[in-house]
Amino acid sequence: MQKCYNFVCLNQVKGGRKEKDQFCKACRMSSQPYVFVCDICDTTFTHNGRGRAGASGCIPLSCSIKCKAIKHSLLSKARYRKKHPIKSKKCPTCKKTFKKAGSKYCSKGCYPCFVPKYRKLRRNFNKIHSALKTSPYLK
Repeated sequence: MQKCYNFVCLNQVKGGRKEKDQFCKACRMSSQPYVFVCDICDTTFTHNGRGRAGASGCIPLSCSIKCKAIKHSLLSKARYRKKHPIKSKKCPTCKKTFKKAGSKYCSKGCYPCFVPKYRKLRRNFNKIHSALKTSPYLK
């Protein structure tokens, strides 16, 4: 048992594959339009149905063409990512594995133009650190 697809109705329905099986008998027989909630923007909207009996065709899931396009793009992106997952790569500088589309290096510090500066700074730090360890004034 599931709730009737009409947002303002609280009746229970057995449910089925067709649209008319998604609504309770009271909602199908009434002349009031159905009230739905948009999947994207969570606003309520009304829909009259398409046939003479009211409920026929498909149940609308979005309130406007704009929301429908957004939902379609999200579904398409998810479907594409399922077929084409982002591959893990190995950084040529630090040999770490990472997942980043369109990049060869895992971080900004691993790019070749930054590596010499970083190594130079680290080397200077190590020199100063070792000099401070052996300094007679700090003992």
